[in-house]
Amino acid sequence: MTVMEKLQAIPHENCLCGRRHPLLTKEALVVPDGPEALCGLLTKAPPKGKILVICDDIVYDILGKRSYEMLKEIAAAEILVLKSHNLHANEWSIGAAMMEISPETSFVAAVGTGTVNDIARYAAYSARIPYAIIGTSPSMDGFTSQASPLLKRNLKTTFNAIAPDYALLDLPVMQNSPKEMIAAGLGDILGKYIALCDWKLSNLVIGEYICPEIWNLMRETVDTIVAEVDNIPSRGGQAITNLGKGLLLSGAAMQMVNSTRPASGAEHLLSHFWEMRQNLRGGHTALHGDKVGVGTLFMLDYYKKFFEKQRDFKSVDIDKWIKDARAAFGAVAKEIFKVNNSDQPPPETIYENGVKHWDALKKESDLITSHREELAKYLQICGGPTTPAEIGVDKKDLRDALLYAQEIRPRFTITRLAYAWGVHQDIVEELLDEM
Repeated sequence: MTVMEKLQAIPHENCLCGRRHPLLTKEALVVPDGPEALCGLLTKAPPKGKILVICDDIVYDILGKRSYEMLKEIAAAEILVLKSHNLHANEWSIGAAMMEISPETSFVAAVGTGTVNDIARYAAYSARIPYAIIGTSPSMDGFTSQASPLLKRNLKTTFNAIAPDYALLDLPVMQNSPKEMIAAGLGDILGKYIALCDWKLSNLVIGEYICPEIWNLMRETVDTIVAEVDNIPSRGGQAITNLGKGLLLSGAAMQMVNSTRPASGAEHLLSHFWEMRQNLRGGHTALHGDKVGVGTLFMLDYYKKFFEKQRDFKSVDIDKWIKDARAAFGAVAKEIFKVNNSDQPPPETIYENGVKHWDALKKESDLITSHREELAKYLQICGGPTTPAEIGVDKKDLRDALLYAQEIRPRFTITRLAYAWGVHQDIVEELLDEM
């Protein structure tokens, strides 16, 4: 089945979960020629004004220049080439993109991957015009999302944006991507095991909404990619195509529930924490998917440690916790605690619900933690990192992230369950002692 066929199989109206699942993206494909495919789609529904093409200086030579030259054959077009060195989706790069959007601009075409996609998406959203993405590397899952994770004053925050009209992944270019980019995409995909477990846990413990249809779609998607993971290093079989389709499906799943919940859990919070800390230092920032992959392995260890035994409830010194968390976040602490308001039940209720659903939660945990070593092996054979040191994270960065990354979002995850239980810090220290 194609990506769109799988998405159309989800009930958009009258789903058993009780919610609508609108899909705004008109086409999501892995294609043999991204620029040609986009031109074909836009010829059927031409933009009324100018097209702004956005890429970076690396992708310009690979596919950006060609995309621009083909698109200007069907409409007036301009191109913005961003400098790839230390490029982030932040107020500076988005400002640069928005300054290129004139009153005559009616469509934005991004050519690239995560950072360029987020810049183009938010700029198009701000200008209230549609956009498309031609993906050049299977390194992340945000192609079809309608949210943009942006750095604002060095704080990683997810902003509402728009979904692309068209998301087209160029297969030949993807297959020739550096192995590091492909490994990052795999890391982002493997993180869904934690994200989905966190989503189900949150549903059982605090009654958060969940859609079983979309949950199953995401689990099947990850399993399909894992089944052919041995072919990823050689780029053989359907491995890269399946990875690309999985990344498109992941973003669309977020779009259909209007939340990043199907694809992002505690493992992504670790990634966001490390990215913010590395940006504040002004140093090198590892690829998003690499950080997610390493974070996934640690959260698998965390899940296993939590469910090794049913621990007694303990109260938390909240004042000390907030003081320590603020110190860990440093310059962005004020913003973190301003945006992270939670209306979750009191700790005693969370503890009682956790005990009530213990067997079901442990069963779900065991299903993923039993494959921990296999997942680490998958990352390794694809050239991805599996240790904190490989992504520039020292033991203090690791400890602070494991303890405090949950404060970045009010999202309920395994660490918030353990925190309400009063055992979160104990588990973190136990994990660090065993390293």
